[in-house]
Amino acid sequence: MKKVIAFIFCALSVSYISAQGLTEYTASNNVTYQIGDTVKLGRGSAPNGDFIYCQMGDTYAVMAALGGSAGRIDQGLPRNLSGTNMVIKKIKETKFKGAKLISFNVAGGNFVQYKILVEDALSTGELKSSGFTSDEALSALKKAKDKLDLGLIKPEQYDSIKTTLVKFIK
Repeated sequence: MKKVIAFIFCALSVSYISAQGLTEYTASNNVTYQIGDTVKLGRGSAPNGDFIYCQMGDTYAVMAALGGSAGRIDQGLPRNLSGTNMVIKKIKETKFKGAKLISFNVAGGNFVQYKILVEDALSTGELKSSGFTSDEALSALKKAKDKLDLGLIKPEQYDSIKTTLVKFIK
């Protein structure tokens, strides 16, 4: 009996949910995000300052959002992560009953990965459009140039850093 129930559940899941990995995504703010990009968390939008759309876990977060219950505060990240830089590890497009959801799997310097429901996080300010302010990017680029001048990094490494940071400098 358990096998029959498991089979039915799997069959229904496949027919209602399909996830596709993407290498980049252009969001509603006209920023194109790619795997490896750095994004910065803004402020949580829950009444207590915690995050709603930047969450722990993976599958639950997507299912909750598509099912209309994405606001469970107990699944959101704590407010003390505001301002944290996160690196995009995966970009997923999930389709569920005709709805489409884009999410990022991100890592914040530890072994835990988090889920960001991109459009909702952008619209509420939980996700800033880039990982660096103009001043932060300029400062990081100057540090990289100093390292290059001191021979601590190779020109190829500097060029890679410059390519990443220059798009944030205004």
